[in-house]
Amino acid sequence: MEAEVADQPETRRIGMMFRTEMAENEGMLFVMDEPGPASFWMKNTLIPLSIAYINQTGMILEIYEMQANDETAIQSRFSTIFYALEMPGGWFQRQGIKPGSRISGLPPIP
Repeated sequence: MEAEVADQPETRRIGMMFRTEMAENEGMLFVMDEPGPASFWMKNTLIPLSIAYINQTGMILEIYEMQANDETAIQSRFSTIFYALEMPGGWFQRQGIKPGSRISGLPPIP
């Protein structure tokens, strides 16, 4: 898979907003400024997405499905989130990726 990196406040704020399509193995990796709880919503996001909340070692802690234009915040249960990876809706399930799986090749934490 290939992911754009959103590691600045503005790129994290805009995220996947207003996009009308994405390839099956295309996503966006959000790099947090510091570890903590994460919260994402789908305001102005036109396509369904799956999101994985990831800790500093690259372990996926949580995965959620998000519906287009749903402004309900998806809050992480863990407070040690360093990364969030958004992929096309259902992607993690189709790949057999579950909480406890590890992601390699992540950029360093700022």
